[in-house]
Order: sequence, then structure tokens, then C-alpha cells
Amino acid sequence: MHDHPGALRVFAQPRPGVDPRRAWGLLRVDGCEPSMHRGRMSIPVAPKQTPAFFLQAVLSFVVSTIAVLGGIVYLPVDSWTRAFLTIGVLYAITSSFTLAKCVRDQHDAQSVIHRVDEARLDKFMADHDPFRVAPGL
Repeated sequence: MHDHPGALRVFAQPRPGVDPRRAWGLLRVDGCEPSMHRGRMSIPVAPKQTPAFFLQAVLSFVVSTIAVLGGIVYLPVDSWTRAFLTIGVLYAITSSFTLAKCVRDQHDAQSVIHRVDEARLDKFMADHDPFRVAPGL
């Protein structure tokens, strides 16, 4: 089997410190720590974008900006109106970048909270012994 760049390699190995009899279903994926969530395996996978999608996004942004600014230049109005519209377009562009950054940061924060919750659940499940008799019984 040949390894390709970016290929996912899964190794069936129990995590350190976990009883091998209870370690079923816990896998290591290239150093990532998996966790069990509601009885199902969840492996963190970073979203990937293709170079073609990135190129399409950049070209779309450039073409739309040039088209709007070109339209403003050829409007049959005085220069003050053109300047006002140009400043408005530039403000809309910078605001969209700021909004995209805020949405990304919020998503990253939620992802960290979710990973912490999964780690707590994983620790609870690793420490839980279903065959242990409760004290006093």
C-alpha cells in the first residue's frame, strides 16, 4: 500500500492508560486523539479546500470588485458622487472581511468547547467500569 500526501492512516491501537479489554473502538489517526460520543466514534478532521476552490474564490472577488468599481467610474455623475460610492464599496468590502473573521473565530471557539466536552466524556467512559459493584451492596 502506498502512502499518498494527505491520506488518512488509521491504526487500531489502544490509548495509553486504558485497559485493553475496554479499549475497543478507540483508534489513533495519525496522532489525533479520537473520542467516543453517544456510542459513535468521532475523529477530528480538518476541513480541506481544494486549490481550484481557492482560485475560484479569489477570481470571483477580484472580478466583482473590478466590475463594481468600473461601473462607478463610468457613471454619468460628478466626481463627489463617484468618490462617495467608491468609499461605500470599500467600506462594504472591509466589513465583509471583518464579518467573515468574526464568524470564523466564533466557529473555532465552539469547536474548542466541543472538543473539551468530548474529552470529558472520553475520560468518564475510560474511567467507568460497568462490572464494578457499588459500595454498600
